[in-house]
Formats: sequence, structure tokens, C-alpha cells
Amino acid sequence: MNNPYVMSFLNALVMCLALPLVGLVIQVLIHYVFGGLLNLVTRNGNTFYVFHNYLTAPGVVWHELSHLLVAIVTFAQIDDVVLFRPSDDSLGGVFFHPRGPILWHFVQMTLISCAPVVSGFVAIYGYIHIITTRSLSIPVHILLGYLIVCIVIHMTMSGADFELYFKGIWVFFVAFFAWSMYVIKHTGSYESVSFLNAVHTTWEALKLYIATR
Repeated sequence: MNNPYVMSFLNALVMCLALPLVGLVIQVLIHYVFGGLLNLVTRNGNTFYVFHNYLTAPGVVWHELSHLLVAIVTFAQIDDVVLFRPSDDSLGGVFFHPRGPILWHFVQMTLISCAPVVSGFVAIYGYIHIITTRSLSIPVHILLGYLIVCIVIHMTMSGADFELYFKGIWVFFVAFFAWSMYVIKHTGSYESVSFLNAVHTTWEALKLYIATR
């Protein structure tokens, strides 16, 4: 496939859908696969509810703090913050209104909504870095392991997050498309704008960084 427009379109599409797809896959695995097995093994339909909503509370706090941090960084108007308050339809929330130039509203909505997924990967990297470069006691290993499990379980996107994400993602789609076209035009290489190639290059650089620490 050597059509620069098609390649740029597909690249922008994959880059825009990657984060919500990761969040969705994690949610399906946690809620329906792990949750179903946990309830089946314990023979109690409420086991996963207690585990997810209460025993992994640090992950909920991390999730909401991720929303809050990006909201602050992008200068959104923060109306209310609930770090942990389990209810029938939510475990917490960060309530905000976009502000600034109208185009910036869409950027804020997308970045804030996907923040827990991004911060989850940051936490995973930090965890791997710490356990591979530090000599830690068993209690510290257990604590860090518990915290990373909590974070991973909650590095998902709610229905409201998905709605906000797709309201503003078109701005990023246009930017990714323009970037891909520019790179192809100036390098003549289609592989250089491949999303999978970018992921592979980033992962190899990350492994090299960890190995040299």
C-alpha cells in the first residue's frame, strides 16, 4: 500500500483508537473474565464487586487524580473532585468545564478523558524500573505489587470518558494525519509513520534505558 493519503489516514485512525481500545480491553478482561472467574470460584456474586469497588480503592484514587492532574495542566475549570465515593454508577469523579479557545476545548476533553490509561502505563513503567534496579524488602515488593494491581484494574475509561474522548479526538486525528503526510513527503518512507513501528522503537528504547540504569 503506497498511497500516502491512505497510509496517513490509517495511521491517524490507529493512533486515535489505540488508547480507548486498550482501556476497553482491560475493562472487559477485568470485569467479565477475571470478575466472572472470581465470583465463580468463591461462589458469591458479590466477591468481585467488593474486590473492585473497595479492596482496590488506591486504583480509584489514582484514576481520579490522573483526570485531575491533566485537567489542571490543560487549564480546565474544575467544579468538583470526588476521589473515592462508591455508588451504583461510579466510584468517584472529576467534574470540569473546558475553557479557553474553542479548539482547546476539544483537546482538553480528549486528554482528560484518557488520562487514567496513560498514567497506568507510566505507573507500570515505574514499577518495572523500580523492581529491576532496586534491592527491595519483601514487604515493599508486596506493597508495590498491590498498588500496581490496583492501578491496572482501574486504568480504564468510563462511559462518560469515552463520550468526552470522541468529542475531541477529531482534532488529534487531523494533527496525526498532517504529521504522517509531512513525514512521508519529506522522508519518502511509509514505515517511519507506522504506529506499530513507533511502539516497537519506543519499547526498545525503554528496555535499553532500563538495562543501562
